[in-house]
Amino acid sequence: MFRNDLYVEEPGARILEQYTADIRSQAAECRLAMASLARQLDTPLVLGVDTIVFGATGPRVYNSAVLVDRHGNVSGRYDKMHPVVFGEYWPWFDRYPEWLE
Repeated sequence: MFRNDLYVEEPGARILEQYTADIRSQAAECRLAMASLARQLDTPLVLGVDTIVFGATGPRVYNSAVLVDRHGNVSGRYDKMHPVVFGEYWPWFDRYPEWLE
């Protein structure tokens, strides 16, 4: 698990102007850290990372897997779309007794 958040800015993203520079700086910092690790180990890496995608409808947060090649380039990203049942959430949890919580 990679501790830095990965920031992705889509075309037409709605970001408040006062935060744009910070977000772009943090995005560059995260990619640089991933690239540095891959180059240092001289091997491709699959890293688990929290991804924040800024799009036209606002930010979306994903639990992602990122493929970084041995040269430090981000080659691919998979965003998890649904939480795992009983591992990350309990269906109908509101129906269980409160003491079980």
